[in-house]
Amino acid sequence: MQRQADLLTTALGEVGLTPDVHLVEGDDAVFVSVARTMIDEGAEVLIVDSVGGAWGQEVERAADLAGVEVVDYDRMNAGGSAAYWVSFDYRDVGRLQAQMMVACLEARGVEKPKVIMVDGGTDVDQNAVLLAIGAHQVLDPLVSAGTVDLEQETTVKGWETALAAPAFAQALDASDGRVDAVLAADDDLADAVIGVLAQRSLDSVVVAGQGPGGAGLRNIVAGRQSTTVFTDPRTEAEAAAQLAVALVSGRATVPLAQVRDPLDPDRLLEAMLLPGQAITRANVAATIRTGALSQGEICRGIGSDCEALGLP
Repeated sequence: MQRQADLLTTALGEVGLTPDVHLVEGDDAVFVSVARTMIDEGAEVLIVDSVGGAWGQEVERAADLAGVEVVDYDRMNAGGSAAYWVSFDYRDVGRLQAQMMVACLEARGVEKPKVIMVDGGTDVDQNAVLLAIGAHQVLDPLVSAGTVDLEQETTVKGWETALAAPAFAQALDASDGRVDAVLAADDDLADAVIGVLAQRSLDSVVVAGQGPGGAGLRNIVAGRQSTTVFTDPRTEAEAAAQLAVALVSGRATVPLAQVRDPLDPDRLLEAMLLPGQAITRANVAATIRTGALSQGEICRGIGSDCEALGLP
């Protein structure tokens, strides 16, 4: 989260705005207090990565009353009042995850593969819902055609990484301990899945993830994860900065699409939805070289694997 905050600060500064970025994790009351202070101090645009629906809605109502434009950042605050949303297109990311996973299985010649889905916190996060919807758009027709067997689908409540291993282990047991591929809602959950698979000596399972961090790239370099969809945090920060400067200047200079609020179908947000990048062993080194993440961070502990890809 600190990296995302730093990237947003840099991106806002680069477009000529004066950024005031606060990172508030796990304290809803502080989140509301900080946002209200920003509003009271004359913020022109409030970029909100909401920690929860009710708290986010309270902040957005306060901003609306003060005439401050609000941009939902990364996740939509469903049921809120923000007019704008900047994020990755997580429905499309979910589709891409499933497509890449299926392609990996086909390349291995696996017939009617057994698949387990490990969803993120669909109980708390709209992005988790969108990821699952996208994945099902690819998998459900294959299940209906009898070419894929979706053995189990489990939700990691609260999208808490610590709960991922037991949730997956239970799903794996319900699948009689057999699985050919796992689609995980993000790379941290995928890492937990990989740990369980290693304990069970299931080392040839296709694992698909997604996310902005180094876990998925590191596991792909090390040969533990088959594919991820990289959501470059620099791209998201730059898009939010472009929208913010357009709102401050009053000039519509960014492409926007209308998206409906799932909790309020009459509410339409103007959205910038960004594409993710499909990553496998074939292009992971090129992605790392772009500098999106520290090579040292990714290669720490797996030096020989990085060297095999020509990375320092």
